[in-house]
Amino acid sequence: MRAPPLSREPASRSSNATAITLQADNLPGQDLAFTNRIYCNGSDFRDLLRRGGIDRPEQLPQCFVEVKGFCFTMEPTSRMDQGRLGLNRLQRECARIGLREDVVLTLQPAKNISPMASLKISIDMYVRGSGRTLDVDADKLIPEFIDRFKGQVFRPRQWLALDYHGQLLKFTIMQAIAMRLSPDQEESDKL
Repeated sequence: MRAPPLSREPASRSSNATAITLQADNLPGQDLAFTNRIYCNGSDFRDLLRRGGIDRPEQLPQCFVEVKGFCFTMEPTSRMDQGRLGLNRLQRECARIGLREDVVLTLQPAKNISPMASLKISIDMYVRGSGRTLDVDADKLIPEFIDRFKGQVFRPRQWLALDYHGQLLKFTIMQAIAMRLSPDQEESDKL
C-alpha cells in the first residue's frame, strides 16, 4: 500500500498538472466492484500517460490518479466506453461524484508515491440498519486486507469496501503514515 503526496492546489489551477476529464459512470461489471480500482477505456488511459511523458504507455497495466482529493489506482479496460470513468458506488459517494458528472483525473507519478508504513482504519458494516453486529478477527482480516489492496494508494477519509466471508465491510482510512525512504526524509509523514 502506498501514500501519494498531498497536492497543494486543484489540478485545474496547476501549471504542471497532467490531467484529463472523463465522465463518471458505473463500473462495467460487478466483478470489479470490490477491487477499489477505477477504470477507463484504453485510449483514455494511454492519452493520460502520454501527457505525463510516459513513452510507452501500453506497457503499464495501471497508474495512480488523483480525483477530487483522493488517489486511486486506475486500470484500462475495453469494457469502458471512451470518455467514461468507471467507479463503484462507494467511490462516487466518498468523492461526492454524481453519475455523468465530468471528473478531472490528475496523473500521480509513481516515483512520488511512498510505501505505507501503517494505516489507521475504521470498520463498519457496509449496509447499516440490519441490526446485526459482526465480530471481526483482526489477525485474519489484516492479511486479507493487505492481499486485496496491496499496491494501492490511500488518503485519509477515503472509503473502500471488502467482502469478508460474505459480509460487506466498509473501511474508512483515518490516518496513513508513509515509510521513510531516504535519510533526508523525516522519519514518517502523516497524511
